[in-house]
Amino acid sequence: MVLTTLALVAATLAYPDDKIRMTVQRAVYSTKDAEGVTFTLQNVGGTTISSPMYWSVHDVSHAVPLVLPPWEWASFTWNKRDRHGKQVGPGSYKIQAGPIWIGDHWETHTLTVALTSTGGLAGSSWFPLKVGTRWSYVATDGEVQEFEVAEWPGDYPPVKGFPMLKGKPLAFSCVRYWGWPISRFSVLTGVGFEPLFKFDRPVGTTWNYNAFRTLGVGAIDVSVVTPAATFPECYRIDVLRNGLPGSLPVHLWFARGIGLVAYRMRTATSDKLFRLRSATIRGSYGRWYTIGQS
Repeated sequence: MVLTTLALVAATLAYPDDKIRMTVQRAVYSTKDAEGVTFTLQNVGGTTISSPMYWSVHDVSHAVPLVLPPWEWASFTWNKRDRHGKQVGPGSYKIQAGPIWIGDHWETHTLTVALTSTGGLAGSSWFPLKVGTRWSYVATDGEVQEFEVAEWPGDYPPVKGFPMLKGKPLAFSCVRYWGWPISRFSVLTGVGFEPLFKFDRPVGTTWNYNAFRTLGVGAIDVSVVTPAATFPECYRIDVLRNGLPGSLPVHLWFARGIGLVAYRMRTATSDKLFRLRSATIRGSYGRWYTIGQS
């Protein structure tokens, strides 16, 4: 049998001291409407930026003057057409802005958006788990954590009293960095016991994972801003540690068709928010899409 697993890898990456921040309104757009793909460049440095700039996507490129005082921004829109004026088809499209002269160095920024026939990715799923799906998150201090759905050969070993699950696919995570030491947990239904994450429940709904952890729906229809895009109508699950006075909940935000887009780890000595930087997700019709920063 092949066992589906969700594995976590953590690393700390050094990022340059960028003076420009690039954002996009949404991660996924429809090929069937007239709405363009709008991205924004914001000057997050302390001096005015004045530079010629090229921006490009697919086979289309534009040259524009860029003048940005500190903390001001400029927006640009791609009409989802190629250089011949023809509507492009479904796929992942990388937007590149730059090089831009900052005064003492050049900066080039990229963001990738997905175009689909439906305007969504993995349907209505809050947590798509096709093998090969991958998410990358970044914290404000630059720490990066990555999750990937992979295959685990062989039979599932007993964990915390669960019986051997022969012939049944199961997704689990080896999570070591969320402030709650659950070594493995189910995130799928149909495996003989309750899943860890439950979706489409009203705010206030709670359930127990074990004697030490209670989960609950903390909020719905929440807008979450990430380096990859802004995700509206997110669903927040809170994880509480039972019987530990003063313990703080872990918050997890999910977006339909995308999965986990942000999570906040809190302890008595630290408070860290990780937000989605990029993702590779299999769409409803079997095509793979990439979104977010390169």
